[in-house]
Amino acid sequence: MKALKRFPRVSIIILNHNGLCHLKECLESVMGLEYPDDKLEVILVDNGSQDESVNFVRENFSTVKLVALNKNLGFAEGNNIGERYASGEYVVFLNNDTRVDKRWLAELIRTIDEDETVGVCGSKILFYRSPDTVNYAGGKITPVGSGYEINFGRKDALERGPKHVGYASGASMIIRRGLFRKLEGFDKAYFIYCEDVDLSWRAWLQGYRVVYVPTSIIHHKFAGTSTPDIAYLWHRNAAMNIIKNFGSLNLIKGICLIFMFSIVKILEALRSGRTPIAKSVACANMWAVRNLSALIHKRLRIQATRKLSDEALNAFGVFANFKESLAEFRRNRSLLKTGY
Repeated sequence: MKALKRFPRVSIIILNHNGLCHLKECLESVMGLEYPDDKLEVILVDNGSQDESVNFVRENFSTVKLVALNKNLGFAEGNNIGERYASGEYVVFLNNDTRVDKRWLAELIRTIDEDETVGVCGSKILFYRSPDTVNYAGGKITPVGSGYEINFGRKDALERGPKHVGYASGASMIIRRGLFRKLEGFDKAYFIYCEDVDLSWRAWLQGYRVVYVPTSIIHHKFAGTSTPDIAYLWHRNAAMNIIKNFGSLNLIKGICLIFMFSIVKILEALRSGRTPIAKSVACANMWAVRNLSALIHKRLRIQATRKLSDEALNAFGVFANFKESLAEFRRNRSLLKTGY
């Protein structure tokens, strides 16, 4: 491996909510990184855990900066708070249910630090229990505002180098701290799900490139820290992405598509006897309608400063094509049949 030209200071933010069972392996892997200790800080934000997570970190990882919150503020706001305690030039967001390779951070730094037009980078994510299988190998943005994970569930393969993607997965994402603040961080209204798509999308709109780095590898316990009401949050947040970030033509298409998509989901849920899921999807769409005024206000602010059109983003490969979008739709249908 080629040596890094420099070692900028980096803040790794790990969000935790009742994740005691994950912390030892995750933190030990981070402590074993091939990166200078004096250029690295680790911040663990505890989202109001009811287990012994806070005491465990205090007693076993004294070098970790611990931020203990009184309640669960979600992925978006929890990480925003973590960034306020950071001192690094770059901020990395890492899931607690992961194990990182020794070169994980160095490979992210190599890509983002040597090109000032790169604003965000994401790692290759492999399934923890099936380390030769891909969880995320880059992502694209679908017409309904969600994320399409490239090669999800396929066997891992050797990849040549970094490439443009629509979004970096929030399970392992590095971003320039100045850019994060310029974007005003994650949108806390999302709580969890699709907030990484939104942040990456807004970085693109500001003219920064989002890049996938296949040589930066983590192993992820998929769904190890999920939340019960995925259906509601996913549909609500995807709708927010459409309204806030698409150009005018794709905005109209996106609204029509997610409405039809929601109808299909509701009917399938009712047919299979999963009434709570049907209710969650309906409530998500009702939330978007009730909060339309606030969402339009956010849209106006974002669109007023955008530097790249949807056509330009499409040329970079940001958006999923029809085949990819169909694959994501089918994967969502299978999640519905197994309880989301």
